[in-house]
Amino acid sequence: MGVTPGAISQQLKLLQARTGVELFTRTRQGVALTLAGAQVHPALLPVACPALLAAGPPIRTAVDCLQYPLLQDSDRSDWSLWFSALGLPPDPRITRGPAFDDDVLLIRAAEAGQGIALVRDLYVQADVASGRLAIALDQPWPTRFAYYAVTLPGAEENPAIAAFLGWLQEEVEAPASAR
Repeated sequence: MGVTPGAISQQLKLLQARTGVELFTRTRQGVALTLAGAQVHPALLPVACPALLAAGPPIRTAVDCLQYPLLQDSDRSDWSLWFSALGLPPDPRITRGPAFDDDVLLIRAAEAGQGIALVRDLYVQADVASGRLAIALDQPWPTRFAYYAVTLPGAEENPAIAAFLGWLQEEVEAPASAR
């Protein structure tokens, strides 16, 4: 993957700091999920500055978001995937709007009233709770649509990786009520 263990560790610490929830614990064998970590199911939500939403047209459906500037991730894929996951047809307006390489900048642009951002709910919980951001439409991106397990060729022959991939597949296939 080209990512050092230290970089992964820093990202995990940042995620726990942002959520305020201990998601992992260190053991002699490595890292283990906490109960809270096992229950985290992040989703992407469209959020914007409350003043922008109050001054603009109402948003009742996902298509209504197209009446506003869409703040994009760096590869301009999230909005297209979100619309597709919701079963909506492609629309050229989905890719317009400024793009940001950093989620923090994307969130700050939304707070500044520059448009609607599609970001992980975990990243904006505090901003929504404080009123700096509002959920534009309570239509989260279906998490089953958003995640992939990727390994190097032959890595699934490693028993630990095979066990993890098996567990992951069971979790994906299990009904939400069983989780």
